[in-house]
Amino acid sequence: SGIAQMIEVDVQLTKDNKVILLHDSTFERTVGINKRPEDMCYEDIIKYGMIDGYSILKDEKIPLLEDIIVNAFNLKIMIELKGPDEKRKNLLNEIHEIINTNKLKSNCIIASMRKDDLKLSKEINPDSQTCFITSKFNNEDLKLVYIDIYSIEYNSVCPELYNLAHLYNKKVYCWTVNK
Repeated sequence: SGIAQMIEVDVQLTKDNKVILLHDSTFERTVGINKRPEDMCYEDIIKYGMIDGYSILKDEKIPLLEDIIVNAFNLKIMIELKGPDEKRKNLLNEIHEIINTNKLKSNCIIASMRKDDLKLSKEINPDSQTCFITSKFNNEDLKLVYIDIYSIEYNSVCPELYNLAHLYNKKVYCWTVNK
């Protein structure tokens, strides 16, 4: 139908425990400073305008997850965890607090390339939807009860994956890398 059903965002935790949208490990590409999110408070981050490749957009700031999910117009939101390992538990606690406060549990999916993140998400909130992101098919992963969705690179999708996913009542999503 040409209408988006879901958006995917990458999130990280700032020094003052704000959940921000950021794919990269530093702000170099987005605001032009070579600092990590966990080393800066959000108040300091928003002093910088976003870079669009050619100029600085002073009015555009690194967004908070909460600002995005309250304006998502009933779209599903896949929230991919990024950032250092030692911040993951705090990051997940903050995300679940945002989801619960905004009553958006059914609209949000916690995604990660690390199975431990998804297991922890289920420990924090057993009803949370989780998605394991991988580039290679491993049928043992489909048996893990703390993974609801299996997101795999498009060139690793095969009939065996779909058959096993159906057997274990898992959804399968495909992704690709833009080059």
